[in-house]
Amino acid sequence: MPINYNMVSNDTKEDDEILIDGNLHPDYKKKKLLASLVSTAVICISIGIPWFWSAFYVMSISNPNFPNWVDYAWIYVIIGLVLIAIILLVARRLYANAYFQGFYFRITPTEVIIQHGVTSITQNIISISSIQKVRIEKSFFDRKYDLANIIIETEGLVIKKRSIARGFIPGQKDADIIVAQIRELMK
Repeated sequence: MPINYNMVSNDTKEDDEILIDGNLHPDYKKKKLLASLVSTAVICISIGIPWFWSAFYVMSISNPNFPNWVDYAWIYVIIGLVLIAIILLVARRLYANAYFQGFYFRITPTEVIIQHGVTSITQNIISISSIQKVRIEKSFFDRKYDLANIIIETEGLVIKKRSIARGFIPGQKDADIIVAQIRELMK
């Protein structure tokens, strides 16, 4: 289970008890893979096919023997799209694994700590007293895997009459429990 309750860690103050110490749920990887498959298919269809067909058009103009190749054009298009898809999926899978390993969050009575990043690690420390709003969002892919994203909005960051989220905790099965804990601390 990705969330451990009532744990005490050596890297916090002695009087600052850790209420929730968690990371991404394992289904988050599956969700990202499914989203990657869908977006890769869209990319391959919208960019790959016109690119390959334009290459075949140029070859037909420059090579008088090219019409013999036209019958096999779909084979080359499919091979090219599969290669593009494999490269994109491998790159996205490697990135998702690195993000999964580098993400954690911790809730104490005084603050919410969120660490994330792949090439550079970012750690957001949000004071409970500065939290204005905590909400849960579920995308189409989140609902498929029963996951939720937690958005923490704070005071002081307002653009176009909308508060900017300083905290983002993705891929949680127990989002209701986490949000309830934060709201209890906000009282």
